[in-house]
Amino acid sequence: MAVVQIPNLPPAISLNGDEPVEIVQAGQSKRVGVQAIANLGVTISSTQVLSDISVLRTVFVVNDTTVFVEGYYSVGDGGGGYFYGVSGSPAGTYVDNGGTIILPNGGDGSSAWLRIVDGMYNVKWFGAKGDLSINDAVPIQKCVDAAAGITIYAPVGQYRFDNSVTSTLPLNIVGDGNGAGPGSAVQSNDNVTQFLMNYANPTAFSVSSVYPSTFRNFQINVWPTYRPAGNGAGINLTGVGTANTASSIIDNVSFNWLFIGVKFNQAAYCRITNCYFGDWTYSAIYSDTSSTTEASTGFISHNFFFGSTNGSQSACIYLKNGYTIISENEILGAQAGIRVNIANYSAGFIRIINNTIEEQYLFGVYVDNIEDANDASMLDISGNEFSAISSTTYLSSIFIGDTPNSIWLTDVSITNNTMRNLGSVGLGYIRLGAGKNVIIQGNLFECIAGTTTLGIGVEGVSNNNCLASPISVLDNSFIGTFTKQYEFYAVDGVGVLLRDQIPRTYAQIPGNCRNGSLIYVSDGKSAGLTYTAADQFVASGGTGCVAIRTRGFWLTTGPFS
Repeated sequence: MAVVQIPNLPPAISLNGDEPVEIVQAGQSKRVGVQAIANLGVTISSTQVLSDISVLRTVFVVNDTTVFVEGYYSVGDGGGGYFYGVSGSPAGTYVDNGGTIILPNGGDGSSAWLRIVDGMYNVKWFGAKGDLSINDAVPIQKCVDAAAGITIYAPVGQYRFDNSVTSTLPLNIVGDGNGAGPGSAVQSNDNVTQFLMNYANPTAFSVSSVYPSTFRNFQINVWPTYRPAGNGAGINLTGVGTANTASSIIDNVSFNWLFIGVKFNQAAYCRITNCYFGDWTYSAIYSDTSSTTEASTGFISHNFFFGSTNGSQSACIYLKNGYTIISENEILGAQAGIRVNIANYSAGFIRIINNTIEEQYLFGVYVDNIEDANDASMLDISGNEFSAISSTTYLSSIFIGDTPNSIWLTDVSITNNTMRNLGSVGLGYIRLGAGKNVIIQGNLFECIAGTTTLGIGVEGVSNNNCLASPISVLDNSFIGTFTKQYEFYAVDGVGVLLRDQIPRTYAQIPGNCRNGSLIYVSDGKSAGLTYTAADQFVASGGTGCVAIRTRGFWLTTGPFS
């Protein structure tokens, strides 16, 4: 047995096996713990300390032996940890994965060093550096494959991606902050987790799985050479076959300079919250489905979309499916703040509520069914603030299109929105070209300066075949100058039910109102012609009267002069 000198050894009674000590042998020293080193023929209870993974690969594996590695490439780089030895298995049992399974040099897989894992996996265990010096997508891919759904941690750093990271299992990854907001240029370099795309048309993470994935607290950005992106997505989630990708969470992630920030295909009840989207090419969020699978994007809430106001981007949020709630977002820029284009599969339950939707090039919310004839129902657009102060190309705050040529949309509620604009709005603040069983109520329209052409239009742009009664327009308010507050098509030959007690002149009474409508005519009076003593036709030139639409006429009970 070898003779080993151990100076300054603590009293035996206090040993717990983790104390680093120095072994001196044949004039050379080595720091180890107090443990058996079988290949030296020494019986000492300790843990051997090694500098990095390359040194670990040179150490003969002894069963049940524990070693501590101080780093992956060098001491203190975050890639170290405890390993224990396993040996005596058939050749090929263990396959080196570069992080949690390390084979000795020349090993046949019958023995290995296995990392002791307690909690999350760390991308630095697999050789990710986070200093832009290597393609970090390679070690991160190894980490994803080894974790097999266990949560992965990426510490602060800039991780260069020369290719995408993919998975067919759930991918759960968290970092240390997204770097969005004031001072973001500094934050993204030094104080957050950033995945920096270093190739054209990039996708950072692509997952095809029916099980939920989670992405939190990091930034995805594109190297300036490859801006703007012409394809790809920051995070791409898709179902398998006809099955949905379900219940994934994307939280506190910043997306910058990507073609699409988050892309779903066949999603079900996912959540996108507290994220920042900037400088995308096509749309910040895009959700689609197939003709065989009903989809639900889920919840999109408390996000910030900082888009362009020059019309170069299609939309901030682009949906082709239903069962989605979009709430409490700050939505700025793009051609449309929210674009809903029902396609491939019928859709229901879309709620757009309590958002700030500002400075779009064309539309605040644009809803249609232009691709096919799938039906949609239960559309609620309520409590939003729309503003287009600087745009001269703005067409409508809420536009519901008249294609395809049939009744494709039912059960619509547009209520309690506030809409502000400078000057003309090309198609009207609200333009309803499709819908059956519709209520438009309690909205506030404000023309801050100049003249706005139209407040509410219930009339298609190209046809009126997508409209059906009942349609009710109730208790809306107007501030400023409007050429027309209302313009209605004679839906089903009976028109639109109007209830509005905001004073308007006789000349401003809209046509095609159905029986039961109620308005106040500021210069109205009885015309002196009557069906009965109590029912008088309304005329101008008076001091004001309440008018009720009855038997196809505006009638009043007085005054008579």
